[in-house]
Amino acid sequence: MNPALVLIGIYIIVTAALQFVGFLISQVVSEFFPNMSLMTFLVLFMAMFYSGWPIAVFISDRLIPETAGDRERAKDVAEGLRVAGREQARRSERG
Repeated sequence: MNPALVLIGIYIIVTAALQFVGFLISQVVSEFFPNMSLMTFLVLFMAMFYSGWPIAVFISDRLIPETAGDRERAKDVAEGLRVAGREQARRSERG
């Protein structure tokens, strides 16, 4: 299955759960401070979209296994960084 599709699905589920928690919090606030319930709901509504993404990425990193292609790309990136560091050191010695 496509990892991006899994990530989006997890994001939708996590965001829906967080939105429900935000709704419950705003209901509790409305019992004690009725004038603040709408503002609480709106702030939590927006915050849950923002905080849902890192949570979804964290969950999907644990659920989606690393493939051989991922390991190969990571090795290529590490090799490129090593070579770039060596080239930068040579330039600084000359300059």
